[in-house]
Amino acid sequence: MLGNDRSLSSSLKSIGITSQADGSLALDASKFQAATQANATTLRTTVAKLGQQSQAVATRELADNGNVGSALKTLTSQSNSLKARQSQQQSALASFQQFANTQNTTFGKQNGLATYNSIYAGFK
Repeated sequence: MLGNDRSLSSSLKSIGITSQADGSLALDASKFQAATQANATTLRTTVAKLGQQSQAVATRELADNGNVGSALKTLTSQSNSLKARQSQQQSALASFQQFANTQNTTFGKQNGLATYNSIYAGFK
């Protein structure tokens, strides 16, 4: 998350916060405590810079053209597509059910193969 901001990285390191290989931050509690006692104003300024950078990254990633924003748009589009397909399938099922009910009423008195053939003929 620190990116190429060497100044911030250096300031954080001086107060016991370091960037790990996976991008996470690690805290050296004793170094942080010493920085708090030595110069609380510098510590506040450094942590505020980290907060500002974090906010900028979050804003960029959550924007419509950011990674999270783009992924959300894609998922929303896929969800809408699936909802439309579900609606079509439900409509087709309702039509088939209506057809089956009609066939059942029409051919209810027939048995076995004759019923099957009569219903199957309706699909041709």
